Amino acid sequence: MDIEIKIDETQKEVKVLIIAPQMNESVAALARRLGESQPEKLLGYLNNQVNVLDLNCIERIVGENEKVYAYSGKDGFQLKMRLYEAEEKLKGSSFTRISNSEFANFDRVKKLDLSFTGTICVIFESGSKSFVSRRYMSKIKEFLGL
Repeated sequence: MDIEIKIDETQKEVKVLIIAPQMNESVAALARRLGESQPEKLLGYLNNQVNVLDLNCIERIVGENEKVYAYSGKDGFQLKMRLYEAEEKLKGSSFTRISNSEFANFDRVKKLDLSFTGTICVIFESGSKSFVSRRYMSKIKEFLGL
């Protein structure tokens, strides 16, 4: 991919032009991502402290035991929201749902292990692992361009 930035002081707002040899899913996905607004920061609770969480540092968001947690490496911060509310805030980011109860930040994925029959093991930069449920396999393959 070739990226070019042109500064024009007469331009009133940022304009993005995508030039491609043909329209395909990766071009459409790029256009969707550029058109969506960036999510807000999240507040996470750990040890009676409120932490402002940068989405770039969060590897995954998980719903478990009727609570929602954001994991940054080994630390799990409780979020005071429902999973569907977190999904709304994450629109336009690199987070995507990998199961009914989990979102993964694909900017923090180190590798994918496809050796498991019928599923994908997602390995994060911290070494933690998650699995893509069979229900979300096609969506993840589309998201990754596989």
